[in-house]
Amino acid sequence: MAVGGWVAAWPREGHAFAAVAGLVVALLLLFAPQVVVPKPVVCETNVKVLTLNVTDIPIDRNFADSFGAGLEAALWWRNFTVADGVHVEIVRKVTTMLTSGAVIEEALKADSNILLVAGVIGDMTAAISLPVIVRHGLVSFAPFTGSSLVRGWNPNMYFVRAEPAVELLALLRYALAHLRVHRLGFMYLKGVFFGEREYAQAQRVMSAMGYNLSGVFGLKSSMSHGAKEEVFDAAWEAFANTRPQAVIVFGSPIEDTTKFVERMLTDKRTAGTYLLAPSALQDLVLGVWRAAVTSGVVFEPGQVLTTGTNPLAKVTKYKAIQRFQEVMRAYLAHRNDTQSGV
Repeated sequence: MAVGGWVAAWPREGHAFAAVAGLVVALLLLFAPQVVVPKPVVCETNVKVLTLNVTDIPIDRNFADSFGAGLEAALWWRNFTVADGVHVEIVRKVTTMLTSGAVIEEALKADSNILLVAGVIGDMTAAISLPVIVRHGLVSFAPFTGSSLVRGWNPNMYFVRAEPAVELLALLRYALAHLRVHRLGFMYLKGVFFGEREYAQAQRVMSAMGYNLSGVFGLKSSMSHGAKEEVFDAAWEAFANTRPQAVIVFGSPIEDTTKFVERMLTDKRTAGTYLLAPSALQDLVLGVWRAAVTSGVVFEPGQVLTTGTNPLAKVTKYKAIQRFQEVMRAYLAHRNDTQSGV
């Protein structure tokens, strides 16, 4: 896991749950008070937060739900009051990635008091919803995206995670300065909002240091289906024959990336190769890792590495994590009483 530019390995699969829970810590850190507000204060202003439940994102449902839980727990901890006289009400809408913009538009027609949109998960969701958010002067709060395509300065987007470009630099530094590999490979997918800019960045950084990538797996893919078997196999054979010592994986968390990671772990030419991935792929990588171990693949601790943006949710030496656990336990114990946002 990487925090502030460093990377560490996942020593065992049991960290998966902690990794998922840890992703909501940043949301809780945005709210200062350390205790529950004992009783509602007199509120003069009501503002509304629209939270999206994106049903077709290619990640585990529990992983996605953790983001909403983190935001609601932070608000609940303050009796849904974020400043003197300002009360927050949550409006929930179900959407798909492609309909996210239209859903936001419809919600605004029904309620013009919406100021902030949360639950924007996925590069496609961010790209499609952003024009509507900009047009109405809203803010997309804590969008969870994976590529550099939708990043950059934008007054209508409030990111709480490091940029993919920074995560890539951390992975490159770890591979070259710590692992000291001579043959570094790179995997990315084309046409799916993820990986192409990072591949170009990796080439520039490597070239500036006088290095070259030893092999590249670049495949035209789709969010709805994987590449044809023969096309994937041809690309894999060409890549595996370069015998990489480490591979940086920057593919969107979809079928072809899953297939690539499976091949990495089971093909004799790459089974002992270091696998490095950004935080957006933690869930995918750990899931494939678990399945591979169940099927008999032998792993050495430290072979699979990912970046991250905060400590694991069970590392209680940090005061922020202690507070996170306290708030989340209290919130989850009363969750049935807080669904209405009051």
